[in-house]
Amino acid sequence: MTAPPITRVVLYKHGVGYFEREGPVAGDVALALTFKQSEVSDVLKSLTVLDLDGGHVASVSYDSTKPLEQLLADVALSIPDQGSLVGLLPQIKGARVRVQPAKSGSMGGLGLGGGPSGNDGTEGVLLGIDTAERQTADGITKAVLLSLLTDGGEVRSFDLHGLARLELLDPALRRDLDYYLRTQLSAKKKDARAFTFFAQGEGKRTVRVSYTLEAPVWKATYSPCCNAERGTLLAPPSPDQCPVEPSPPAAAQGPRCAYGAIVRSRASSTGPPTVKW
Repeated sequence: MTAPPITRVVLYKHGVGYFEREGPVAGDVALALTFKQSEVSDVLKSLTVLDLDGGHVASVSYDSTKPLEQLLADVALSIPDQGSLVGLLPQIKGARVRVQPAKSGSMGGLGLGGGPSGNDGTEGVLLGIDTAERQTADGITKAVLLSLLTDGGEVRSFDLHGLARLELLDPALRRDLDYYLRTQLSAKKKDARAFTFFAQGEGKRTVRVSYTLEAPVWKATYSPCCNAERGTLLAPPSPDQCPVEPSPPAAAQGPRCAYGAIVRSRASSTGPPTVKW
């Protein structure tokens, strides 16, 4: 679930901005926010998350800023870009797996001993990956064979590319593989770090998230846009979506956004400017 919309912004003359988000949630929910890597430090120092109306925030997690090599140091997996499955399986030798050959066009059950697989597949310990050359009508073809040691002591081989399903039965291995893939994906988003807030409670509630970030020094030419009826700040639109025009007859009040937000300049140098809708 995306994070609640921004409902309040306070910009200070010292280049700091205070941002507040608030919105409804129901039951147990996870809210996600994304920040630039350079903003993570400021967010961690100022972040406040409140689950109002009887709920509570169970935990907050965020993407690490460590290099990818350090993040994957404890996971003994390495998946190549080409031949990913063939490259992965030798690394999990000894893991319990379940395989099920396709109903047609399969070369399953080619190995030593054992009859055809059942409807639920065949379980065993992964021995490794082998290749075999076979003479066909089209010439010599290479097959990649997955070898299993079953609980009955049989060694069986299956055509890897003829399998309808290959299931990892080790929960710890599945967690490591899931962590590896999620970390690889996060690393490709070079300048984005995701924060996830886990709120727990019953019924409909309100969640409020606030934080401070570095922001440009306020100038009177800024024109934040908002929904004048609901009093909710909107994401910065493109210029053609939110034209700024003078606010007659009281032009001294400052520019008026076409959506109804009024920016009031302050003659005094103390305190933040105010946004009114």
